[in-house]
Amino acid sequence: MKPVASCRLVLATAIACLLSTAGQAQAKVIAYSSLQIINFTVVSGAKVLDLSSLNGVNITAGNVSLRGTSASDAFPMNDGDSDVPLVCIGDCAGIAQNDFSSVAMANPGWDFARADASLSGSIVRPLGFDNRTVAEAQLLTAGTASAEGVGQSILNMTTIDFTSGQSGELALTFEALGELSVHSDEGAGAAMADFDLDIQVFDLTNGELLSFSVTSLNGRTSLEDLSASISALGAEQFDFLVNDTFSLTLAGLLPENDYRLLIFQDASISASSAQAPPPVPEPFTVSLLGAGVAGLAAYRRKRLR
Repeated sequence: MKPVASCRLVLATAIACLLSTAGQAQAKVIAYSSLQIINFTVVSGAKVLDLSSLNGVNITAGNVSLRGTSASDAFPMNDGDSDVPLVCIGDCAGIAQNDFSSVAMANPGWDFARADASLSGSIVRPLGFDNRTVAEAQLLTAGTASAEGVGQSILNMTTIDFTSGQSGELALTFEALGELSVHSDEGAGAAMADFDLDIQVFDLTNGELLSFSVTSLNGRTSLEDLSASISALGAEQFDFLVNDTFSLTLAGLLPENDYRLLIFQDASISASSAQAPPPVPEPFTVSLLGAGVAGLAAYRRKRLR
């Protein structure tokens, strides 16, 4: 083989080796869930006569796991605001407390799992009741992750006064923003995102669970849409969004009875990646490229003499 051909072969081999390494896509699996219930208030019907007779418990919690490392926290409050600290493992320094938006898509180089929740107010207070939850993970290397943000309010109303002609009806309203997103760049990746909202009203005096009617502002969304799940298996991406205002009507309430309102919501995700990150070029590969370039330079000098 002629010297120039030999040098060109060495150079071509080195470049091909580097390009094949650099061209490998980094593994990325993302799962994101966020459910925000805001301005949950009484709009007509009953009201609590005596706020001193009102008692309840607000609880927020976060649970995360990333490649076998786990963390959790909970923050219960008796009739007060509950805001659990951000629970996060991995690249968490750039993630703010109570950031309920998707972090992963804007930061493709972060590897993390996080959960957060914030709960404030009461339906019988002027500013209403807000409950926000989020769970998210982004995997850049092989492993598994899971996360769950939880918010729960238990409100006991010991005396009810009906202000709408003693009709025995209670009308409530709230705004809901729910987002689910799953994304996998690899054939062996898997991602699941889920959120759930459960609203229950108990007649404590008679030991009964009460039913209620629900309508939405745009007429196309149902309360069941606030309990949803999506998943991606392999190289897939799916999204789900709910953005609506809901009205609830409770009928048949009695002034002398005691009632309990339970609102539970959570956002949860899981993700797994089986693909390792692309390898860093070996010193031998770099030396091979250098040898090819040096060989061509030497051949050019020889011809110019």
